[in-house]
Amino acid sequence: MNYSTGVRFSGALVWLCASVLGSPAAASAADKDVIELQRQVAVLADQLRTLQTALTTWQSAVDQKLGAQGALLQQALDTVTQIRADNAVATKTMAGQLSQEEQKVAVPVAALNAKIDQMIASFSAAQENIGDMNSRLGRLEQQLVDLANVVKVLQAGPPPPPGSQTAGGPPPGVTAQGLYQNATNDQVSGKLDLALQEYSDYLKFFGDTETAAGAQFHIGEIMLQQGNTDHAIQAFDTVATQYPQSAKAPDALYLKAQALKKEGQRAQSTQVLRDLVRLYPDSDAAGRAKTDLAPRSPKK
Repeated sequence: MNYSTGVRFSGALVWLCASVLGSPAAASAADKDVIELQRQVAVLADQLRTLQTALTTWQSAVDQKLGAQGALLQQALDTVTQIRADNAVATKTMAGQLSQEEQKVAVPVAALNAKIDQMIASFSAAQENIGDMNSRLGRLEQQLVDLANVVKVLQAGPPPPPGSQTAGGPPPGVTAQGLYQNATNDQVSGKLDLALQEYSDYLKFFGDTETAAGAQFHIGEIMLQQGNTDHAIQAFDTVATQYPQSAKAPDALYLKAQALKKEGQRAQSTQVLRDLVRLYPDSDAAGRAKTDLAPRSPKK
């Protein structure tokens, strides 16, 4: 009920009371009731006015709060819009800066990669040149050996008649490289007797070359493979004593120890392994010898 409705209601009550009081017969009986009714109507009208005032005040406060909240919401929306715009600008700026930096770095990196590729190519070419030089040096060394043998033959006098052989020199046409290669091929193919003879001939004719130690070592290998252990031990011992600086010396001592062990001479085998470790501590054969000399844990 609003204020105007309450006023109309109050007026209606007043008119009703006046009508009742206008009747002489009922005036005396209803005086007290009318007065009480008028008082209650007045109180009710006052309450209505108070309620209307409160409603008006509440409506005004609500409007103010809604207005403040709307302003805050609009401010928040404006802030979000501004942040989005700032982020878009910052993203675009950063992308441009990254593109510029990438362009700045791309050129030096490409130049560096090209330089690295050039260095790799140069290194590969250098490796090939070194390999070629080593090959040439090897051939030159063998040619020097062959030349020395030719000189020996020339110093020995004129060539023998057909069917004979110069004493102390290789047969005509036999070279150190060819003889050694033939012996190696025959050993690999299983022609052990032929290889053994060829290695022996090599030592006979070219015993002062660097590969003489290898020929003596392979003789020991073949004898050990054929079961001729005693002669194999002697061959390996010859490598170690006559060619101590050769790369075959450590391996010869190790195989000598294995051959002694095979013959049941364990004490001698152990001593040879110890000599190997002492004389050639950095060799692969010394590493195998250390493993053989290491104490073994008892079987459980």
